[in-house]
Amino acid sequence: MRIQNSIKTVMTLVLTFSILAASAYSQTASRNPADVKKQFDEVAARLDTGGDLYAIANVDGLLKSLVDDIVGLSTLAPTNNPDTAAVRTAAAKVPAYLQKNGFYAAHAWGISAVPRADGMNTIKVFLSRDPDAVNLPLWKGLVGDTKQRRLTSLDYLPADTVMVRGFNGNLSEIWKLARQGVKEIAQPATAAAFDNAISDISSNLNIDADKLIASMGDEGFVSIQLAHDTTVTLPLPGGETDIPTPSILVGVAVKDQSLSQVLDAQLTKKAMPIIKSQMGDAMIRSINLPISLPVPIEPTYAMCSGFFLFGSNSNVVMDAVAAFQKKNGLAASDDFTNAFKTLSMENNGFVYVGPRFAKLVAEIETKAIGAKLAASGENNEAAAALTRKLLGNLSPKPSAFVIMNYDNGILLQGNSASSGREIIAGMAIAPVGLMAAIAIPSFTKARGTSQKNACINNLRIIDAAKEQWAMEHNKKDGDEVNADDLKKYLKGAKMPVCPAGGVYKINPIGTMPECSCPDHKMNW
Repeated sequence: MRIQNSIKTVMTLVLTFSILAASAYSQTASRNPADVKKQFDEVAARLDTGGDLYAIANVDGLLKSLVDDIVGLSTLAPTNNPDTAAVRTAAAKVPAYLQKNGFYAAHAWGISAVPRADGMNTIKVFLSRDPDAVNLPLWKGLVGDTKQRRLTSLDYLPADTVMVRGFNGNLSEIWKLARQGVKEIAQPATAAAFDNAISDISSNLNIDADKLIASMGDEGFVSIQLAHDTTVTLPLPGGETDIPTPSILVGVAVKDQSLSQVLDAQLTKKAMPIIKSQMGDAMIRSINLPISLPVPIEPTYAMCSGFFLFGSNSNVVMDAVAAFQKKNGLAASDDFTNAFKTLSMENNGFVYVGPRFAKLVAEIETKAIGAKLAASGENNEAAAALTRKLLGNLSPKPSAFVIMNYDNGILLQGNSASSGREIIAGMAIAPVGLMAAIAIPSFTKARGTSQKNACINNLRIIDAAKEQWAMEHNKKDGDEVNADDLKKYLKGAKMPVCPAGGVYKINPIGTMPECSCPDHKMNW
């Protein structure tokens, strides 16, 4: 699995959006210099100067222009076809729906990176937004309200958590946005079919789907753990490698028992084998599945003090419950404390990439590159080193970020091992690195094939020289011959040299010469 460094991911997505939207933005669009200056100042006030990266871009109106152009394509559809007519009608409603729900509320974004004495870098990314949009479903669903708080998610993270994204958002608002969108944009028949599908789901689950979504709270997390005392063998192209046993843990705040009760009922209905265990007030349920995989899979869930936990195995859920009960999880570790020591833990979300995770990803990449090069027919360390260097800027780096939701925008602020130069280099080199990962093994394979063919040609020259020497000296099969005997019949009176560094064995008359490289063999 390739996982991008969080700040590079944000940068790449934002720049991609900016480039795509800019390509669709009308060159004749009117722009108020005073508004642009105001938006610039809003972003600049949230960033740091004096580092090795500082950039601000105005994106006001770009998304709207892009959507308008896409919607405009619907006008090219034939007007005499009922199906395309329905598409045109629905498409015409999209811009107004997006407008009123805050999709066009972003004005500008910026990023700064300032190196620190401890080798880390202070990174800030700010997206300015229309203050009137802060309470709209889109933004409340994505980042919650503007009241920062210490997220309870922190207390459920086991000590061996190596990566986590904690969020403060409201799934109910996103659900409301989706349902309202279908109602306002879709044709009546489509809207009715959607409502029927929701009704069927509600009937199958024996609970109203809207009620189930509404039972979920406004925070949660997704995390990865790496065990300290056990390993698994991970299959890679060309070989295997041992890594610490990984697991996945997801948590979401809930207002009642609805989600857990639905799962209980469905598993009972399907007669699934369930293993139950009690830890304090938490009932832990594991589904015993006969699945043989490199990574242990035993889907497990539990309710613990207003949080629904779901893990890839029972151990990670038990560790989460224990972390909450004993307060000895990730939040209590030195690595986590040091990573977030300059950041506010009263926020709207957080991102943590630990050093163990960053190191493991780098090791897997290195082994995978080596295996691919070896499979190409040549173990070329120079090529492997070059590929690792090109891809190194794309690998995740140890980092810690918090997300702050303000009336006028969203700030991503944190500490990262990636400097401003590395962020830009990673973005610039991304396509080059990906191409290199594909091309370098092909290049080395092509070079290996070329060397092999050149060597086989050398063997034929040596064999021809042996035949000439044998004819002139009346030699028969089995008679010995050496390099000095053949000089007269070779160009420059010198023995050919294998381009891949192999050593030639002349062999007696009647036996073909050989190269020490295993695949450098004559076919006749």
